[in-house]
Amino acid sequence: MKKLAFAAILICLILYGWTVWYDRSLKRSDPFGHRNLKLCAEIHPGAGEADLTATLGAPERTEEAGGVRRLSFHTLSAASAPIQAEVDAATGKVLVLRCRDEGAPTWSLRP
Repeated sequence: MKKLAFAAILICLILYGWTVWYDRSLKRSDPFGHRNLKLCAEIHPGAGEADLTATLGAPERTEEAGGVRRLSFHTLSAASAPIQAEVDAATGKVLVLRCRDEGAPTWSLRP
């Protein structure tokens, strides 16, 4: 039983060490994209386009359709999708923010 407990602890420590190493290697390879991914989660509903650009920098890509601007920001290359925001072109308010992937948004002001 002691050997099993020791093995479980050792496996957990190895996995934790690998996770820390991987996160640091991502940070070294692209510090700006790593920072953006961390800061994106701190943007709260009700933010404006100016708040996004102040936090995440200038968007890398902008598309406009139907009164909504879709902005894509620099993200880690290991991320599944870029950080994206849908902004009301008239008011400048962020309607939808996606930090992690193109599935469910991080938050949305749309009903």
